[in-house]
Amino acid sequence: MSNTLLDYLTMPNPLVDNTHSKTGSNTDDLSWLPIEGVRDWDEFKNETLLSCYGELLEQTTTGLGPVPVIESFPHCEIWDEDSLEALLVRWNLSVVSTGLSFAHRLCGSGWKEGGWNFQEIFMARGGLASLTNDRRVRPDWAGIQQGRLGNAIVPTTERRPYLNLCPGDTKLSTKWKSLWSNTTVARLKEEFNRPMGQILNYCSKANSRYGYILTQEELVVVRVTMSTDPIKPLSTSRPRRATAQYQPSASHARNYSITSALSDMSLDAPGSSYTDGGNPTSNYDVLEIRSIPWTNQHRKMTVNLGLWWIHMMAKEDNSIQISYPPLHSWTLEQEPNLKPRYRHNTSGRCTYEHPEAATIIDSRSE
Repeated sequence: MSNTLLDYLTMPNPLVDNTHSKTGSNTDDLSWLPIEGVRDWDEFKNETLLSCYGELLEQTTTGLGPVPVIESFPHCEIWDEDSLEALLVRWNLSVVSTGLSFAHRLCGSGWKEGGWNFQEIFMARGGLASLTNDRRVRPDWAGIQQGRLGNAIVPTTERRPYLNLCPGDTKLSTKWKSLWSNTTVARLKEEFNRPMGQILNYCSKANSRYGYILTQEELVVVRVTMSTDPIKPLSTSRPRRATAQYQPSASHARNYSITSALSDMSLDAPGSSYTDGGNPTSNYDVLEIRSIPWTNQHRKMTVNLGLWWIHMMAKEDNSIQISYPPLHSWTLEQEPNLKPRYRHNTSGRCTYEHPEAATIIDSRSE
């Protein structure tokens, strides 16, 4: 029985049977952007989450309704991506959607003097959103908001799909594992890179810094950052399929730019990652990733909790920048003739009271 939203989102996942799960290579496409590598997204952990959303997650979940019942047969037998997604829809999509809806209802009810109010975000199937006018180019999953439609690249009278705020893709764990980022086996390194290049391609087209890969063994959340290095033509730059090396977070200290963090949001319109001549229009830094095991449960960082969190972040400014402020930090804002207020850089929560023991960015000095 779940008593709080945190309890609800950390219920154990169903036990899956991988006996018949397909093996082989992952999809590859030469149009995907090459990755520079990966490193640990060290902020994506329980401590940061509770600092940002602790008050919300500890709320009693009265009236959430029954927990989805998942029978081991046939729903937990994984044969291919289709059978895996059937389970993900019945279980993870249901639980995460309920958690997101609960948070929206509570925050829209005037809770905490309305400081947490936000436009509801939904975890949805990828077919509801678009990245380009070619509907065949789409992730398996999307984060969407009602009324936020993707801008058409060419004029059209057809109704546009929703903007994808948080692209996600499904992979079989028998074909892809985040642990392969450290392998010395060339074939496994190649297999690791392919889905990472795919999710980078989706995030680039959606201009979304957040994305994820979901398997029957783990959720891997991804944050994309723009590189300050000059863009090179593919013919003179690194190989198309760069070898990804997992870099310890301690060796990659980043000084975030207040200017870039507070700059105007990029346009919502998804676009091409390449010029007409086939060269990249943007250059991306090493991807930040964090793996969350499928077996995690009971107030640990779980797959459902991680999905809830990354969607809650994506409802705010999710545009790709060259650097980001700490997830748990506040911006001091002041409009003419109005009282100064503090806005949380991740949750979007607003307050006129000075947050205790907080990292504050003063936008008034910009």
